[in-house]
Amino acid sequence: MPEARNVTRQAWVAGLRIVRPWNLVMIAVAMAVVAWRVVGVELWAESWAVAVMVTMAAAGNVINDYFDQREDRINKPRKALVGRVLKRRVALAEHGAFTAVALGAAAWGASKLGSGWPLWWTVVLGGALAAYSPWFKRHFLRGNVLIALAVGQLPVWTGAVLGATGKPAWMVLGGYAFISGWLTLVREVTKDLQDAEGDAQWGYDTLPVRWGRERTLRALNGLFAVSAVWLVVATGW
Repeated sequence: MPEARNVTRQAWVAGLRIVRPWNLVMIAVAMAVVAWRVVGVELWAESWAVAVMVTMAAAGNVINDYFDQREDRINKPRKALVGRVLKRRVALAEHGAFTAVALGAAAWGASKLGSGWPLWWTVVLGGALAAYSPWFKRHFLRGNVLIALAVGQLPVWTGAVLGATGKPAWMVLGGYAFISGWLTLVREVTKDLQDAEGDAQWGYDTLPVRWGRERTLRALNGLFAVSAVWLVVATGW
């Protein structure tokens, strides 16, 4: 059977697609909303913080596609761009460039705030995202939890950068962090179910590979029900 035709044959388009542009826009918008509605300030003065998270997410998306070339050719053949449309070394260079920008922005922010924690936060996050596909994703639930934590830390990062004070603000930030992390966990398990064929072939120990399709679907039904409850509670809160 011939390979499925890719969504694009242009390398520059492939390089753009693998960073997931809409995901990056969502990160920036979410941070701006949290800053405005929870902390009560605009984010423009600390735009370096947005640059850190957006470029770190882009780097993580690129390196994920780099390591998942074999699996993607089975799970999503039309969107498997690295190694077919975009050269592997170009993808690595793209990952390096985004990582360098993220670290540079974090260093700038650390200097501005007079504290090294933004740089160390970025280093730890970047290392975890780089290790996601080659290590965390291959072990039962560890990859899912890692991505959930990576998304959930966004409100906390935003609040810390902007110097949020007071118990009410941090309760809301913690609530946002928990719910966004929870929903991301459910989403990651759903994606693993969709990708079970390729993951099983290459030795990934994801929840659907270990439990099978039917048991995973029952678990997801329960997770969706709990998610609905959390969203109702959060809306009222």
